[in-house]
Amino acid sequence: MRFLTEFAARLTPRAREISLDQTALFYAIAIAVLTSLVFGSLAALSGRGDLASGLKDNPGHSTWGPRGVRLRDILVTSQVAFSFVLLIGAGLMARSVTKLQHVDPGFAAERVLAVGVNLNWTRYQTDKQRLDIGARLLEKLRGQPGIVSAALSSGFPLDPEALASGFWRMTFRTRNQASTAVACVRMATSAYFETLGVPIIQGRAFAVSDGPENDRVAIVNESLAGHYFSHQNPVGEQLSLDQGDNWVTIVGVARDVKEYGPGRDAPDELYLPSTQHGMPIFTVLVRSTEGPEITAAAVRKAIRAVDPEIAINRVETFDQASADAIRLQTITADLFGLFGVIALAIAVSGVGGILALSVSRRVREIAIRMALGAKPANVLRMIIGNGMTSVLIGLVVGWAGAALLTSALTELLFGVTPTDPATFWGVSLLLLCAALVACYLPARRAVRIDPIVALRSE
Repeated sequence: MRFLTEFAARLTPRAREISLDQTALFYAIAIAVLTSLVFGSLAALSGRGDLASGLKDNPGHSTWGPRGVRLRDILVTSQVAFSFVLLIGAGLMARSVTKLQHVDPGFAAERVLAVGVNLNWTRYQTDKQRLDIGARLLEKLRGQPGIVSAALSSGFPLDPEALASGFWRMTFRTRNQASTAVACVRMATSAYFETLGVPIIQGRAFAVSDGPENDRVAIVNESLAGHYFSHQNPVGEQLSLDQGDNWVTIVGVARDVKEYGPGRDAPDELYLPSTQHGMPIFTVLVRSTEGPEITAAAVRKAIRAVDPEIAINRVETFDQASADAIRLQTITADLFGLFGVIALAIAVSGVGGILALSVSRRVREIAIRMALGAKPANVLRMIIGNGMTSVLIGLVVGWAGAALLTSALTELLFGVTPTDPATFWGVSLLLLCAALVACYLPARRAVRIDPIVALRSE
């Protein structure tokens, strides 16, 4: 139970509320007992027959009979097919997670910390008061040991709250555009791009001189620039956020940032300097040379020194935010992998166990074959061939089942097709190798049978 709780904690923050439920426990026990009874009864029923003829048969050459052989083959085929489907799911999800981890998010996540804060609004009601507290906080943060740069913003990339509630969006239009468009808006201080490591590819970043008394400026990302200024340099162009009453001048173009996660395209984004818009402080961003614990302690110290009434509602590293952005894919891959390995172990042990039982029941037949001149290599091929036939049929069934499963995983896959050849052939090869080893062990035992000893015991 403790393991399941720890595992679920990776998917939901309410995992600690999970406890052992009696109804679920008794249901699981009942299902386990019922399954054991059903399949145990099938095995017993398959062995029913004429007791007298059964007692007369020599145990050295007894067989299951046609119905027993068919049941055995069906079970082996089903085990192989089921394990193949699960392993395909695990392989596709693992490849997707690997590709997502290598996507360039547009910012440098290493050693960046985001701290969510809430001001006491009764003390900071005007733009001037909020700008003043923000300036004092940044000055205090830059004086903390280990902090390389600091910024304030209305949010940050991969912010879980923004992903849940949506970004602050505003309509805008250009000088040459009569209709309005929508862009995600983020307000930030001058060191925002430096702190996050977002490069400015054209123009400049915000400057300290971009104050309320100066001309209003903005920075757009590559996506917005490509959509509305594809045939010209957007730097120096103007946008209006209020139907043309006031205009802001574009002073730079920032690199696209994967705001919604590495698997989604960057939105059209517009950055505005907080010094010109009286932004309420929501997030403190710092880049540090120290670890997250030391950095978080330094930020808390600075905030308390500026105003003890500022509430800290969360602390999160960008590395953790990046991992959380692909958590669903990671959990899905882990679950498929766990159940796939269990199914593979069951299938391999089933193939090996049934083949070993078959060899033990065919000792006399094998001894006669070898006494009549059959070579060990021929016996080895015969036994392995018997076992691998069911495995190959299971793989064929598994390919069909995996095709149906992967169509349901399409929305979770990234950079991988649902019928990815490398994954399908790789899993097939894995299963064939594992099954071949499982078949070889009882086959090796068969070729070691001494015909004279075996027949004399008859």
